[in-house]
Amino acid sequence: MSGRAALTPAQRKALTEGHWIGPDPLGRAPGEPLWPEMHAVADLDRIRANVLDYDFDALFQQTPQKKEGSLLKARQIIKIRLDELPANLLLARYWDLAVSEAKRADWLAGALVGLEPATTNLYIIHIARLRGPWVDAREEIVAQMLRDPAAVRQGMEVAGQQGGYLQEFQRDPRLLGRILEGVNPSLVGNKRVRAEVWGSRIPGGRVHLVTGNGWDVEAFISECVAFPLGKYDDQVDGVSGGVQMLGVEHLSEMTSENPEGFGEYGG
Repeated sequence: MSGRAALTPAQRKALTEGHWIGPDPLGRAPGEPLWPEMHAVADLDRIRANVLDYDFDALFQQTPQKKEGSLLKARQIIKIRLDELPANLLLARYWDLAVSEAKRADWLAGALVGLEPATTNLYIIHIARLRGPWVDAREEIVAQMLRDPAAVRQGMEVAGQQGGYLQEFQRDPRLLGRILEGVNPSLVGNKRVRAEVWGSRIPGGRVHLVTGNGWDVEAFISECVAFPLGKYDDQVDGVSGGVQMLGVEHLSEMTSENPEGFGEYGG
């Protein structure tokens, strides 16, 4: 025995994270600012109250962390390969046409989401992200709908102006073999509430993400991390809409008839 006092669990954790646990060489007490001439305690308290913990820890606590997301823990989503998808999924692709908010209308998104009824696990299979406005992307949307198997329910918002867009797609003779549905997001709540419906299932390992399927997975994760404060939220809204569609008819008999065809979902 060396006679040295045993470290507490908190001290051991601090050491493994690179923190100094001995007496302060300058004699400062715990809680004193490192540079009071630059930032007094009151200044630091004010800054902490007006920035995210992630930013304050990195800039003032010397403990930067990998950005995780305050609402959607996107980096905890389980990534799987295309060939690992369950065979009997309920499928829906929701199109966020972003026509209600002009500042965000430069991207449109159609998120394909699967639900495994036996486990209620969710699978984000593919997101078609197109440049707006919607009238310029209309033909690409039709092309993606035709690439999807007929079992995929295609949905879009029916509130306000977007109800007319749904009717326009329904009149298109090329889409007679596709299921086109109206969705009212307000039945669930605002976009933050809608995202929490599926985001709350991430820590429990119930949300999966398909990689290698012709879409930008990292761009989606980055958007989730920034949500709801980021510049864009079209992909998050698309997933929320798809989950809402699947939740309405959870016990539907409509399942994926051609799981090998998932590779066709890429743009």
